[in-house]
Amino acid sequence: MAAHDVSIGTGHRIVSLLQRWGVVEVRNGRPSMVLPCPEPVEPSPAVPSPQPHQIAAAPTPVDAPVPTPQPAVASSSSLLRLDLVHLGTVGRTVTTQADPHDFATLQRLLADAVRRAGGDRARIGEYELAVHLADQAEPLTTVVMAA
Repeated sequence: MAAHDVSIGTGHRIVSLLQRWGVVEVRNGRPSMVLPCPEPVEPSPAVPSPQPHQIAAAPTPVDAPVPTPQPAVASSSSLLRLDLVHLGTVGRTVTTQADPHDFATLQRLLADAVRRAGGDRARIGEYELAVHLADQAEPLTTVVMAA
């Protein structure tokens, strides 16, 4: 994953999402396998513009299933589900009310979550905080901090 400059946790979330979409089959002890598309999918004529928290992806081949993104809209203070991820493994999940666009607050929440989990603040770079709207499966953003 270093070749693509993404963290291990982000890579795991990508593979998990591809698995939910039915694009890959994850097999223990063997490499993941890209699955054939059951039927060709026509590209959507109107593609919504990406949100600031979304990462632009390479164009989807015509023969691959096209996921339908559900835009998540958050008010200034929303009920959030926060997943504390340590080296790619979700350790704790908490729910709180905060502004998901206030990065300083999200950084404090990450530091507090690491402390509550018994983690070492000097190793905070090993942690990330996946920020979800409470009722959404996909994260709005992921917060990381340098050690």
